[in-house]
Amino acid sequence: LTKKGFMIPLGIFLFVVIICYIGTLFYPNTPDFTKPLEKPGPDYPLGTSLLGYDTISRLCWGTISSLQVGVIAGIITTIIATVVGSIGTYKGGLLDETSVLLTNVVLVFPTYPLLLMLGAMLEPEDRDLFIVALVIALTAWPWAARATRSQVLSLKERDFVSLSRISGMGDLRILFMEI
Repeated sequence: LTKKGFMIPLGIFLFVVIICYIGTLFYPNTPDFTKPLEKPGPDYPLGTSLLGYDTISRLCWGTISSLQVGVIAGIITTIIATVVGSIGTYKGGLLDETSVLLTNVVLVFPTYPLLLMLGAMLEPEDRDLFIVALVIALTAWPWAARATRSQVLSLKERDFVSLSRISGMGDLRILFMEI
């Protein structure tokens, strides 16, 4: 956290997020149908859209929605990838082969056409943030599962894992506490 190469982009990111959260308080996401395509001015700092939406409010609300989808999708992806990539690899055998097969099947499935079809099939009232995040997570986890699998493969034969087994630790505790 002390490196400038990390702190400067983090500061810019946090500044944008805070500005967007504050913007959602001052600029509601409601249209003014009487003022389509207004030029930027004191009432509308970035102008309005064809339907009369304030452009700055759309930017703020869109940024917040995108961040929410990204965080939810990231959490779900991490959970799925950790479970699939680590438990089967640690136990080995048929469970490992099944997890690798499942990962490979999801990897070869065309993600973007699936997302486009799902977007076209869902009614607008069904397209909430959680559904979008869930679909993204269900198509994004295989890459993280492969990375997790490679790490577990390299660590499960190390001495500290053998010592943990000898000392009587259970498999799940070794996997999630030691590895």
